Amino acid sequence: MWAHFRTVALWGAAASVIALAGCASLAPSAGIDGAIDDVTLAQSKSPVQLLRNEAASRLPSIVLRDVAETTDTSVACGTADADPEGRARSWMSGLLVHVTNSRAASVPIVIRDLTASFLEQDWVVSEEAADAVTLTNAGSAVTIELASIARGEGQSASISITTTGPCVLTDGAGSDEVKELEGDL
Repeated sequence: MWAHFRTVALWGAAASVIALAGCASLAPSAGIDGAIDDVTLAQSKSPVQLLRNEAASRLPSIVLRDVAETTDTSVACGTADADPEGRARSWMSGLLVHVTNSRAASVPIVIRDLTASFLEQDWVVSEEAADAVTLTNAGSAVTIELASIARGEGQSASISITTTGPCVLTDGAGSDEVKELEGDL
């Protein structure tokens, strides 16, 4: 059953990401720097969430202890000075997974292998740090950030997966549109 569910989820994620593929080439809105107005926040939400879930499904189950946190929210694209009403927004979906203590040392290898699985599908590394990598794809407006979080005292090592959609034009951070998508209405 899980294999069937995963197959359906993979096809759904692929279709959604492909549906958003044209967003990368859309013209920005004339009103706010970098925001596109041909795609809505609602249209970008599902592909962003599905890509996060797809990345999470690629994690080897042997290293996973639990899902510590999931995040689904819109975030401002720019500064409050440039966009005081917060009209330019991106959908962001995140996942924080605790790693079993016996596998904590393998977290960098897991991140490397997860990155490689996306590189095989024409994603490219756009930014790289010691413990994080950001992936982009010319055919998608969504970015993926993969990060390892070292274990602190009394804490588990963790893996963070964050996907972010295109910067789109909304009615603002406090609008009904944004509140409804974030589940605040």
